[in-house]
Amino acid sequence: MDTEVPVIKIDRLVSPDDLAQKIYAVEKDQYNIKYLTNENISYHLVNLKGQMGYFDYVEEIMSYLSRRYRLSEDILDRFVEKEERHTMIYENKVAFPHLTDPNINKLVFVLGNITMANRNDAFSLMLFLVTPEQISEQQERILMQVYDFVFKVINDTSLIDDLKKVDDVQGLIEMLEKRGTK
Repeated sequence: MDTEVPVIKIDRLVSPDDLAQKIYAVEKDQYNIKYLTNENISYHLVNLKGQMGYFDYVEEIMSYLSRRYRLSEDILDRFVEKEERHTMIYENKVAFPHLTDPNINKLVFVLGNITMANRNDAFSLMLFLVTPEQISEQQERILMQVYDFVFKVINDTSLIDDLKKVDDVQGLIEMLEKRGTK
């Protein structure tokens, strides 16, 4: 006997935008990066494999991001030009390539995780940031938190070691909240 099971489709009771507004109203000016992940910032962890150089790893991250976002076609060229003017490898061998892109509408922050066997002598950790050309007030606050975190990492070898152990995006977000942005 073939019986049909009725299926009831319920549309969203609360839209994601309404929910986000309610959360923001409750949180007021406490811009917690975790709550803004979907709307204002996107976090990624990319495992960088093989013994490659700095430019190769940057290209690998850009390729990864290009599959998820509509990055400008000239973003790699702009990176090369910026890098030629001033290196984006900082103290304690932390690489922090950071660029703006007119085609994205939110901050994109990537932890490039390089396995111990593949670490290059020139750098041991890669943090990668792409920002929209125009940013909202909320994004500006988050951007300042991210920059604060990055520069704490650059100057703190224990934070660098902790970041090297992060193996998922949730771990990165928790570290940003716990160690870098408060």
